[in-house]
Amino acid sequence: AGLVKLSETLAHNASLFHLNLANNKVGRAALLTLGKALDTNTGLITLDLSGIRIDGAVSAQFLSSFETNVTLCKLIWDPEISGYNLKFTELMNRNSEIDRAVRDGKPFEQLLPPGMTPPELVPRIVPDPDEDEYGLEVGEDNSMVWCQIGGRWELGKVEGRRGGGGG
Repeated sequence: AGLVKLSETLAHNASLFHLNLANNKVGRAALLTLGKALDTNTGLITLDLSGIRIDGAVSAQFLSSFETNVTLCKLIWDPEISGYNLKFTELMNRNSEIDRAVRDGKPFEQLLPPGMTPPELVPRIVPDPDEDEYGLEVGEDNSMVWCQIGGRWELGKVEGRRGGGGG
């Protein structure tokens, strides 16, 4: 249930850059939901699913997601069907080239899948959590965001800004 809720959030998230789910007990249905969420996610750069059983159906869903996801650059996993490995490597290389072009302010349309309308992409700069300005610049007051508390990821509500006085 937790990964399904996380997937619902990821589908429309552009601010979570790295997600490590390694060695968690994650079922096939939750992985399929996560794969579907990648269709519209524009934030994740790295997704770590190492130590999780990845079958052919999950691999196929993730492959389908790469038809529209041009932002995930690193997928760490070990699918049971080795025939997918080369294709995923090609797709992640494509996405890394797109990410590099966006960061450098260069055109990237020629790198997109055929027929895809160019999405609005902005450089994704991972903030330094030790920076005083970092704070909660992730949404308006009362918006729901994922944050790490005591090593666990929790869904919470933004209330005010760190270091900026009240809300």
